[in-house]
Amino acid sequence: RERCVLNFENMSVQRGARKRAKHFTMTINTAFDEVIAGIRKQHGKECWFYPPLVESFREIYETPEKFDHPKKPNVRFHCFEVWEDE
Repeated sequence: RERCVLNFENMSVQRGARKRAKHFTMTINTAFDEVIAGIRKQHGKECWFYPPLVESFREIYETPEKFDHPKKPNVRFHCFEVWEDE
């Protein structure tokens, strides 16, 4: 079972979207804590990212090999960040 799988092989981005995207930069796996903080800020007190869960996510994100199992799919977390250019 796969969750949130992004497949970019056949992706097509329309010209208007590319033009609007020129003011943004995308990075991957550079700002885990900032992304978590942004999610918490956006969702406020109702956010389900409580500290023990965030610490578990962080451990998987930083040391995924600790959770590898020969008979089960490997777990990996990736952090996608979109920054507005100045």
